[in-house]
Formats: sequence, C-alpha cells, structure tokens
Amino acid sequence: ARAPARQGGRVGTAGGRQAGGTAARAQAAARALQARLGVRDIRDTDSVFRAPGSLSQQSARWTLSLFGEHAERRVDFGLGLETERTSGLLFGGELRIAPFRRSEARIRGFTGELSARTTGALDATVGESQVDLGVNPFGWLWLHLGAAVRGYRDQFAAQQWRSLRTGFELRLPLSEGAMHAVLQTTLLPVVRVSGLTSPDLGIITAGGLEYRAGRLAAAAFYGLERFDFPDVAGSRRREQFAGLRFRLGVQLGR
Repeated sequence: ARAPARQGGRVGTAGGRQAGGTAARAQAAARALQARLGVRDIRDTDSVFRAPGSLSQQSARWTLSLFGEHAERRVDFGLGLETERTSGLLFGGELRIAPFRRSEARIRGFTGELSARTTGALDATVGESQVDLGVNPFGWLWLHLGAAVRGYRDQFAAQQWRSLRTGFELRLPLSEGAMHAVLQTTLLPVVRVSGLTSPDLGIITAGGLEYRAGRLAAAAFYGLERFDFPDVAGSRRREQFAGLRFRLGVQLGR
C-alpha cells in the first residue's frame, strides 16, 4: 500500500514542477513582451496625469533661434502712381517647443527699421509677434494653425495688422537627413488692418534650406507675403512684404 502512495507523491511532485515550469515560462514571455513594448508594471507612484516608463523620458525638445532678415515692403495704391518701397534689416528670435514627437509650438517675434526707397515713401518701424501650432500627420508634411499681430509706425501714424493663418509645410530630407529643403504655403483667411478694408486675399509662400549638426541648426529662407484689397472708388490697393532670412538655433531639450 505504501508503494502506490509514494508513486502518487512522485507524480504529484512532477506535475507541480511541470506546472511551475509552465508558469515561469509564461511569466518570462510576458516580461519579454513588456520590454519590447516599453511597458512596465504599475506602481503606486503612477498617476493618470503622468505617462509611465519610457513615455516619461520623452521630455519636450526646446529650440531657441536668433535670426536676421533683409526685408522689403511694397505698397501699390492702385492710382497709377509709383509703387512705394521701403526696406531694411530686421532682427528677432524664435522659440520652438516639441512636447511630443509629432507636434510643435512656435513663438516668433521681430522688429526693425524700414527706410524709404522711393519718392513719397516714409521711414517706418515694423514689429511682429506670432504664435503657431503644428502637427505632423506623416513623414515630411506639417500642418499649421496660428495668429499674428504686426505694426507699422511712421512719423505721422501707426497701423496694426491682425491675422489668423493656416497652412502646410513640406520638410524634405537631403544629404542623409542632416539637411532639409523646406517649402511653406500659408493662407490668411482673416486679416484686419486698422484704417483699411480687410484684404480679399492674404497668402504667404516661403522656401529654403535647414541644416542640423548635433544640437545646432542653421537655416536660410526667402518668404513672400501678398495682400490684395477690394476695389474702392476705382482703385485697388496691393501690398507685398518679402524677406531673406538667416537663422541660427540651438536645441536645449532632449
């Protein structure tokens, strides 16, 4: 009677070992899957407002840039007179924040002096503040939405421009990703100009090259803004603002 009992005990022990081995292998497989997906066990310190594991390490990337620009403003009053031209150097800065991989926010501002280049034009001071939000639905395409306020001031008057803007940007990699060609098109569906009727058309196009080496970035862009105003008493005002910009920046975050 003792032999069957011992045999049953051995069978029970072997079955327990087999079950334990299966559980261990299942646990090891689960751990391997967690490691591959970047997932860890829930901890008491976790919160629904804090991304666990590898997500918490994706801190925002901050890029601070300074730029200089040679700009020219042209105003055609539609009266058959000479187009007024002013031009000069502008200086400004830009802060670009990328809180997540496929999103960014940009805050930009500049100021400078535009000197008269034609008869009848007046020297003026110009300044602008701009905020843009962007998303990257895939690879080389970025979509932007933003707002801007610009002001011109000469010896007689001040004029303010306020606008909402939306558009897209293509960032095409060159030279194994270190250099990018950048093409931008922005529509301004809402433009308010003090003292004038709102323009029928506001559009901005720009293109240039951007180069990155480690945390440093350098870029050169040419941009053109055009505004067509409605016909008033047989005259149609048109404005153009163009500039060649050189920018140098450094990345501060990860």
